[in-house]
Amino acid sequence: MTTVEIKLDGLWRKAIKARDGHCMMCGAMQYLEAHHALVRRSATATRWAMLNGLALCFKCHAAVHAGHLRDKIQAALDTLDTRAALKALVRLGHTCFKATAEWYKAVEARLVRAIEENDGWE
Repeated sequence: MTTVEIKLDGLWRKAIKARDGHCMMCGAMQYLEAHHALVRRSATATRWAMLNGLALCFKCHAAVHAGHLRDKIQAALDTLDTRAALKALVRLGHTCFKATAEWYKAVEARLVRAIEENDGWE
């Protein structure tokens, strides 16, 4: 993993937690983690998309990865955006994608903006 990817991972986590502010499953406000909701983390095209994440407390995050709470995770995703946008994200995550330096900078700028819009979190 490159230093750019590590930086963007950290910004993405912070932006997801700042946007949601609480666990999207149980409402807890402590011990939040960012969960890649739709497309696996290794899909570069969608790895840092805000729509591809939601905040979960560590307990709910572990339960989701254990295969539990599928209905609740879908309900949480439904609060984030339209069904069409979610389908587009899934399609994008399964396409061949070559990131450029400019693309990485644009992603960083979007994440920083998302964090700043939720100023006061943390």
